[in-house]
Amino acid sequence: MVFSKRWLYLLTAAFGVELLFAVEARWGRLTRVLHGHGDAAGVVALLGLGWLVMLLVFTVVIARSLSRARHSLHRQDQRITAVASTTREWLWETDPEFTFTYHSPGVEELLGYRPEDLVGVPIRDLMIAEDDQSQVDSLAQQGRGYPSGWEAVERLWRHHDGHAVALKGTGVALLDESGRLIGYGGSRTRVSDAAQAQRGAAAARTRVKQLLSTGAVDIALQPIASLSTGRLAGAEALARFHDGRGPELWFQEAREAGLSRELEALTFTTALAAFAALPEDCYLSVNAGPALIMDPGFQASLRDGGVPLARLVIEITEHDRIHDYAALNTALAPLRELGARLAVDDTGAGYASLSHVLQLRPNVIKIDRSLIAHLSSDPARRSLVTALVLLALDIGATVTGEGVETPAELATLVDLGVDAAQGYLLGRPTTDPGSWRAWPAASWIVPALRDPDRTTSKQQRA
Repeated sequence: MVFSKRWLYLLTAAFGVELLFAVEARWGRLTRVLHGHGDAAGVVALLGLGWLVMLLVFTVVIARSLSRARHSLHRQDQRITAVASTTREWLWETDPEFTFTYHSPGVEELLGYRPEDLVGVPIRDLMIAEDDQSQVDSLAQQGRGYPSGWEAVERLWRHHDGHAVALKGTGVALLDESGRLIGYGGSRTRVSDAAQAQRGAAAARTRVKQLLSTGAVDIALQPIASLSTGRLAGAEALARFHDGRGPELWFQEAREAGLSRELEALTFTTALAAFAALPEDCYLSVNAGPALIMDPGFQASLRDGGVPLARLVIEITEHDRIHDYAALNTALAPLRELGARLAVDDTGAGYASLSHVLQLRPNVIKIDRSLIAHLSSDPARRSLVTALVLLALDIGATVTGEGVETPAELATLVDLGVDAAQGYLLGRPTTDPGSWRAWPAASWIVPALRDPDRTTSKQQRA
């Protein structure tokens, strides 16, 4: 640009000098023509001078236009440079095959790469998806099909350290003067935490609603053994889901979606079918939150649905918030009168479980794994378990130790007067009805006390 401008100025000056010499050389003829006495040669001289004047004016106009364009481009380049260097967005360009050709400094803040490190890198190498190529093809189709390109398209991108980053991007196809595609360009910025949370909640709600519509829940049972008889006392029902994700995640999503009660109702109802696999002298323990227990429809289904309530234990956990103990006790009263029992799970894990015990006066107190671990070697834990056993005697409840993993823990529970035990030492949760039916004939306590090979390294609660 500087080279062209300099030579254009020299050409303008040359035309100006040429015009002066031409006027000087032809002054006489021009004077005669201007006074009406010119001949053909004078007219030609006048026309030649006019042509030189036109060339000079044209050159001056071009020089001024070129200068203005140069200043405009310079200002535009500075604006682009200022935006690229100060914005937190990632400005980018690619060739027609979606290989990066330019990055602004914003890519380092968003993805941890230096701009020069990504030049020549295919865009699909940074995308995280089951089918990155389909995403690239989709963007290319949008870019070619719409002059305005695409906007607010969200994708997961791979950060330099490997974790996924959600970015929202805009883009447009870049065309040359003839309309031929020469690449793509646009910008990307981080998706806000609020937007991600909103979309995550919507996706979770969709998953939970689909689960509720299909009823795709399995039930696993874990045996609970009597420490006085060594026989099967009952079993706890635990939900299992076909996608392999844990119950905690499913119920968390249900709570966030406002469908917690519905999912609890589905798992509770599904679990009731396990009664058929247990002998009549064994109970089935099933989790239910306060909202489900106080639901009139749920209560009616238990009262009028042929459920053997005398063999049903309803478990409330440490994690269930109870805002009105009086209302919950009122809702439980008819069921307890018909034989249903109440258990407080995770007792000792926190203050809430102790409040549950004092306010609800359960039939079963289930001691949390946090107190059972290292019970045989920790006097403080033994004192707490002893206190819970004495509390159970005062309110007419029984005590079950959860998460038993070692023979030493089991032996200590026997010594402290705990009524029943549950844990991996005795049996893992299983969805196999054949295993359920074999449990009543098994002897649980003596083999567990004598066989150290049944010790497990870590209890994983369902």
